[in-house]
Amino acid sequence: MEYGGRIAQLREENNMTQEELAEAIGITRAALSHYEKNRREPDYEITTRIANYFKVSTDWIINGNKLPIPDDPKYKGYSGALTEEYARRGLSPESQRELLEAGIRAVEEARKRYNKPRK
Repeated sequence: MEYGGRIAQLREENNMTQEELAEAIGITRAALSHYEKNRREPDYEITTRIANYFKVSTDWIINGNKLPIPDDPKYKGYSGALTEEYARRGLSPESQRELLEAGIRAVEEARKRYNKPRK
């Protein structure tokens, strides 16, 4: 399946019309139709808007490597490059989440240790 089919799949799985998705990401319905039919390729900005809207990686839209981006606010700022690297290494989504959570815990512990007031 090409990128257009994946965009259409996301839209259909979320019971959206082309008009609704186009409005949500700030493009015309005609442009979205061209993307879904592989007549035009969305640029980086549009691909990112679609990925963010549906909480998938841009890599999934472009190459079909599905990688959900966690919704939880504690992942903010951590999910991008790390989770894409985990996916490239073939880790399951569950393993990716466990590693991401372990990394967040390590950062939080380091902040606690190094941000203590000095005597």
